[in-house]
Amino acid sequence: VNFGMCKELVCQAAEQGCQLVALPECFSFIGARKGEAQQNAESLEGPTMQRYRDLAREQQIWLSLGGFQEKVEGEPDNKILNTHVVLNSSGDMVA
Repeated sequence: VNFGMCKELVCQAAEQGCQLVALPECFSFIGARKGEAQQNAESLEGPTMQRYRDLAREQQIWLSLGGFQEKVEGEPDNKILNTHVVLNSSGDMVA
């Protein structure tokens, strides 16, 4: 999981006065083998997204999170969504 590097970059941007940080597709995970994305996918209410919500709130910065591997309840385990999420500076999901 790439959270450590993303957190470092977001904190640096916040220290420099940035109000929005856009992270690229697969910001949270890049799989090397077929099926790894499905194994690591989580719901938007899962622990990975919560860490980014906390980070946005702590740093008082908007985050544009491209390409989150979202697992949707009721869907087959092998089906995931490539979801773009926008968090405001309070950590609320606004898009």
